[in-house]
Amino acid sequence: MERQPTDKILKDSILTPIEDGKVKMRPRWYFFVLATLYLVGVILWILFLLYLVSFIIFILDQNSIWFLPGFGFRGIHEFLTSLPWILIFLAIPLIIILEILVKRYSFVYRRPLIYSIIGIVAFSMIGGFVVAMTPFHNGLLGQAEKKRLPFAGGLYRYYGIPNKRNLVIGNITKITNNEYHIKGTRGEITNILVKPQMHFSSGMNFVVGDKIIVFGKFEGDAIEAFGIKKINNHNQPPFPMQDSR
Repeated sequence: MERQPTDKILKDSILTPIEDGKVKMRPRWYFFVLATLYLVGVILWILFLLYLVSFIIFILDQNSIWFLPGFGFRGIHEFLTSLPWILIFLAIPLIIILEILVKRYSFVYRRPLIYSIIGIVAFSMIGGFVVAMTPFHNGLLGQAEKKRLPFAGGLYRYYGIPNKRNLVIGNITKITNNEYHIKGTRGEITNILVKPQMHFSSGMNFVVGDKIIVFGKFEGDAIEAFGIKKINNHNQPPFPMQDSR
């Protein structure tokens, strides 16, 4: 069978459909608009991912979850159970989709997949910390508490308002034999119950005015302490957030 010349093959496969009107030519502005819309979509997706990651970090700070691993295995277990896993699992597909979206750009597709994913995760974490350190989420939380935030207001009230699950932070206002009174960041007074048989690795050399964090179990308005630590510049969370509480 005689082979057709290359020029004829190209003409049959490309030029002929164009001449027959089967291929519609697009003006240059059409592709420019498509590229612009695609870029805008990628930017919006990145902003949404940064918002979600920064909100997760904001939640960890609001509820002082950073401190839990410092209380040993019990604290680590509580740390893992206190994480907002629903939001964390929501962030994972956002990262995967962003990887797919940016794969068309040369600075991404020319690199191995694992590198681009690590880059996106690192960018999301760093950007999330930067956003969380601003008053952005605190402002939205304030609007949510006043019920002036129709969209995501319930989300902020559920996750953003510190709960009385297992941690309390405050300044000591009174010390008795087996009890401490501390004033929290919102002005609330909490009684800290310390059983005589309890021993704490950091000791119990506290004085009125010290700022402490207590890990324990709430019983009414008091908390039975499993662990107590004094807060200073050496055991603050790695990225202290804005505090409007």
